[in-house]
Amino acid sequence: MFYLPVTRAELLRDINPWSLIIGGLLTAFFTLLTPQTTLALTLALVPLYLAPGYANIGFMDIGWGPKYIGHFYFPIAELLLLLTAIVVGWRIGVGWLVGRFAHASWLPEDRARTVVMPAIRTPFSQVTQYLRADAFAMLAILWVLLGGFSLLTVADRQYLSDSIRELRWTIIEPALFYFLYRYVTTPPLAPPASGGGNAGLPFHREGLGVGERLRKMFLLFDFFIGAAVVVSIIGMVQFFFGTNTVNVENLSRVVSVYEHPNSLALYLGRALPIAIAFAVLLPVAYRRRRVIYAVASVIIGITMYLTYSRGAILGIGGALALIVLLGGWGVITRLWQSRRGLVIAAGGLLLVLGAGGSYLALARLTDTGSISLRGDIWSAALHMIKDHPIFGIGLDQFTNQYPHYAAAGAVAVGEIFTSHPHNFLLDYWVRLGIIGLLLGGLTIFLFYRCGWWLWRLTGNPLHRAIVVALLASMTDFVLHGLVDQAYFVPDLALIFWFTLASMEAMRRAVLDER
Repeated sequence: MFYLPVTRAELLRDINPWSLIIGGLLTAFFTLLTPQTTLALTLALVPLYLAPGYANIGFMDIGWGPKYIGHFYFPIAELLLLLTAIVVGWRIGVGWLVGRFAHASWLPEDRARTVVMPAIRTPFSQVTQYLRADAFAMLAILWVLLGGFSLLTVADRQYLSDSIRELRWTIIEPALFYFLYRYVTTPPLAPPASGGGNAGLPFHREGLGVGERLRKMFLLFDFFIGAAVVVSIIGMVQFFFGTNTVNVENLSRVVSVYEHPNSLALYLGRALPIAIAFAVLLPVAYRRRRVIYAVASVIIGITMYLTYSRGAILGIGGALALIVLLGGWGVITRLWQSRRGLVIAAGGLLLVLGAGGSYLALARLTDTGSISLRGDIWSAALHMIKDHPIFGIGLDQFTNQYPHYAAAGAVAVGEIFTSHPHNFLLDYWVRLGIIGLLLGGLTIFLFYRCGWWLWRLTGNPLHRAIVVALLASMTDFVLHGLVDQAYFVPDLALIFWFTLASMEAMRRAVLDER
């Protein structure tokens, strides 16, 4: 909804104020009604954080790419997220004032529980109890604090602005997304009725049942997978028309809205396990949704194959193995009993595609150039850690530090421009120090522990399908991240916290159901 200038001068000279006014008012209006919708749009539009574009509809230009406002660079997803935060903050603030100062004579308790603006009417100490009860909320706060502290220890303060931007994009705003997600999937908070069974609890939940929470969760899942499908279709069109592809190692690799095929594979690798898990694990009552997710899986899978990413093979292979292990033989039996001929035909087609893909993958794996280059990058990252073991070099400092540590072979061929160490464990340590490595590892460990506990606790097939889908997506994060980027870019960071927030929402749903 915003015009797309590229400099401050163009902003002041060419900006169309009506596009800003109309776009801002419309977005604020829909955010006020359904903040989960703007969160879903944020998740869907985050792949466009580098892709410029706009359309002229006669009286205004509608842009969907990044925006320069003064000297600051704002992807459209960031603008949506910040606007959502402002509106939700206003709702919470007004609700708190109403609940805190309203007189009982004109605002009875039963009306207070049904106001449009859910209120937080509890002391600060009870808010901290709420944060402690959330599986990942305190971790999100620790991430933000650690990221802010890292600004004090950057290796080269000449590039401090780059560190601030990365802090904003990959730590603060993803954590903000987590809390907003939790807000829209958590029932309104109200004080317990006097003498009621919940009188001793710090929060009394009302008005949002398990089914409503799951409906809101699926809205975000649908937008996420839908966006991945659109991105995939763009990549397929590029491949078949031979436009905007990257020729690497004698292969034409698709990039879609990204700048590199590996970035596209990393994004699709977070979405494909969720689509596959929903296609095969959702209960029979969700048959239409299963078919839609199955079609989405095929489209995303084809485009991921066209990226020719080795890391994608590793990540998706591990995710599929987890789906099979946790899905169990019940899934195989269900597929066999429904339309045997279709299942057999689809299986045969998959075997053919798999054989062809394996051949091309093995052909790429025999070329050790990329593997050798990663070894050089890992060695350089370890030398950086040796020089900065406690605090690391800082956020988004790898690009300017790597040339000082690059191997002679990489310098000779000009391979000195890389922004990350191609391993998420090294990345945590290099950017945020030893504490960043420990905090990152703890976050992933607690996620898997929570998922495993929920999978064992619940017998609801719908809940199990969602839990397995989230675990499979995180498995791709871990395995693909061992050989490539995993977190410190806007899309992957937002998806990471979306996955955590979804797991916490499932934990609440399972506990509420019991």
